[in-house]
Amino acid sequence: DIVIMPNEADEAKGAFDDAVAAAERTSQPVALLVPPKTFMPYKAAKKTVPAAPPQAPTREEAIGAILADLVGPEDAVVSTTGFTSREVYELRANLGQSHEQDFLCVGSMGHALAIAQGIATAQPDRTVWCLDGDGASLMHLGNMASSGALMASSPNGLSNLRHVVLNNRAHDSVGAQPTAASFEGAVDFPAVALALGYASAASASTAADIRPAVEEALAKAPNGPLFLCVDLKLGTRSDLGRPKTTTHEAKEAFMKFLNTDDKLKK
Repeated sequence: DIVIMPNEADEAKGAFDDAVAAAERTSQPVALLVPPKTFMPYKAAKKTVPAAPPQAPTREEAIGAILADLVGPEDAVVSTTGFTSREVYELRANLGQSHEQDFLCVGSMGHALAIAQGIATAQPDRTVWCLDGDGASLMHLGNMASSGALMASSPNGLSNLRHVVLNNRAHDSVGAQPTAASFEGAVDFPAVALALGYASAASASTAADIRPAVEEALAKAPNGPLFLCVDLKLGTRSDLGRPKTTTHEAKEAFMKFLNTDDKLKK
């Protein structure tokens, strides 16, 4: 059932009651649709996410460094939902690069790593970058255990997977509510990655640290998946746009990129 909520208080309560009654009667979910401008404006609560060091990059700065300095023209990129994918899209345009290399996980929080693992397993000669968030990663933490487990079954030990957690300690795309990683000492992402079987794990606290951290980790352990945690400061541009292609168009372009890359077929 679908119930549309009126903007009068008494009528709205009746709509809630109708929705609850329908759910109980049918033992099924009920959608309660709220029209725009139904609720009054409110002042957001003060954010409790601890401040990052002054030198910490924003998420966009970190993604820009990865795309410009590390991601090659045959590499695939899987980016998590929300601001991360929106920034990947705009940064590609700013760098004059193609969007076809990227799979933007629109509206699918927590699934980026599983998708990246599948691509890395199916195409062991292609480097696959997973640009994840701390909230998204914690949402489906079990996917990290699969990275270690896949080392034994993948043709190359999943050494082509680069799992990057962009850690600003907040659910930034939906209001900057603090994640479990916001509490001091609560989540040590590199230690978790190593415990779950990643071949190497590193961290970076500035944009300039990202490439050296990746190169050093690969030099120490080249035969398995790599994990990198980048500590970020909060911040998103107010004029950040959205992808100009539909999800269907983006999917088709990405599939074509994966299936027609001549260099990998040689």
